[in-house]
Amino acid sequence: MELENQDGILIKEIERIDSLIGKSKGLMFREEGRALLEFSYDDRHSIWMLFMCFPIDIAFIDQEKRIIDIKRDVKPLGVNPSTWKIYRPEKPCRYVLEVESGLLDEKEFKIGDRLGFKN
Repeated sequence: MELENQDGILIKEIERIDSLIGKSKGLMFREEGRALLEFSYDDRHSIWMLFMCFPIDIAFIDQEKRIIDIKRDVKPLGVNPSTWKIYRPEKPCRYVLEVESGLLDEKEFKIGDRLGFKN
């Protein structure tokens, strides 16, 4: 699938994940990838970086498909307990986008952008 913001800027090749197991794994164990985790309800859905192989940007998106929060350059968990963090938005969200670190800045996606989802 693809995402676009109101300026028409696209992020391509995103895997849409809506299964329980898929959402719990996200991009774990992969060397690369992009994923949109789709939930059936609004909540402060959280992400942690267990078994991640690369840093990512995380965008939390509400039911109206607006970006409500962004976490940039989130690093994989390490052996140091200071890296053991859970990332969650300030407000409830419906979707969580995981992409390679730096892509949201490169594509100029920002909080407040309304997104279009294309299959």
